[in-house]
Amino acid sequence: MQGINSGEILYRKIVDHLNWANEVNRLLTDKDVHEIDVQADPHKCGFGKWYYSEDRKKAEELVPEIKPLLARSSHIITSCINQPLRLKRSMKM
Repeated sequence: MQGINSGEILYRKIVDHLNWANEVNRLLTDKDVHEIDVQADPHKCGFGKWYYSEDRKKAEELVPEIKPLLARSSHIITSCINQPLRLKRSMKM
């Protein structure tokens, strides 16, 4: 992504994740929503694609201060992304 700095890329990926979370929230809060179409693979969602790519490593080289924060994000991403699958299973019961 030439011409876009690492901060801008990270910002866009966080926005992607917030949009994903908004869709999950609709399922939980809107009685008329019974199904959502969100990515349930943490390696394939917008944030996960970036997180597990070389671009993240480049960003960590440019801004070493974000490395510990991003390292902690791995568990959060995985558990968060898996929630829609758990919700879907529990709603079918």
